[in-house]
Amino acid sequence: MKIIRQFLLLFFLSLSAQTASAQKHPNLDKLDVYESGGKVYITCIISAGNTCNGINVLRSDDSLEFSIIGQVSGVCGSNDFPTTYDFVDQNPILNKPSFYQLEFGGFTPSEIIRIFIIEHNSNGYQIRPQPAGNQARIYFVNSSNSEHSIILFSSSGKNLLQGKSTGDFFDLSFINIPSGLYGFRISGNPAKPAIIGKILIQH
Repeated sequence: MKIIRQFLLLFFLSLSAQTASAQKHPNLDKLDVYESGGKVYITCIISAGNTCNGINVLRSDDSLEFSIIGQVSGVCGSNDFPTTYDFVDQNPILNKPSFYQLEFGGFTPSEIIRIFIIEHNSNGYQIRPQPAGNQARIYFVNSSNSEHSIILFSSSGKNLLQGKSTGDFFDLSFINIPSGLYGFRISGNPAKPAIIGKILIQH
């Protein structure tokens, strides 16, 4: 019985040591990941009174296997004031979700942040999937988040579908539209010409 108690005591002491060595990441005033101009910008502000042994910037295409794409060596943060660290991913993953995380030396990593960057074609849009089935999403550039409208039309010029968006995409349903090649027009910003394109629907 005494041996069992000693074993349990050693087990819990070991567990406590492991927990202490994997502390929560330093307190952060900010952790922001965003896309601009085809690049991903990462900003973190470590709160005053927090330090760590270096920072690794990690990226993944599946949220499971991460690779280091940036690094700050040495002691990071300060006991006296908040400290800002900025990173830029010059060559981010395009046209599929990617995941970013910061690894703080001596602490557990930060939360995982998902980002999705669409590479628009020379006409300023991208259709996913293409050919479209019963539905599709059409991405376009709308950095000002202004209201845009879309019209889908047949080869004879007949309007078949329309919608509005203040985001950078339209979700369209083609359930009642026969298979074929159709045109569409996206407009909304008077300072820029309308985006005109074609979409192939195959049921």
